Amino acid sequence: MKIIGFDAWYQSTVDNTYSASGLTSWIRVGSNMKGGHVDYYLQGEGTMRKLYNPAGGSSSTALSKKVATFRVCGPNYTGGDACTPWNVPATS
Repeated sequence: MKIIGFDAWYQSTVDNTYSASGLTSWIRVGSNMKGGHVDYYLQGEGTMRKLYNPAGGSSSTALSKKVATFRVCGPNYTGGDACTPWNVPATS
């Protein structure tokens, strides 16, 4: 999933086939210039979570539940965020 702003892009990836001891998914967010974030919900939970990335870098984390839905966001120049629509991760 990718969003392109006026002078920067923000990208997020979800892998719900990830497998490690006690972990079932993996999520990443990155950008080329400014810091962004990915908003996401885990399956069976109602709390929105966020993962932030540093400007021009990326962040990732492995999770103990699968990601149900996610969107990637970046600053919108009016003090808020510009976000993609909510997306369901691919299952394969």
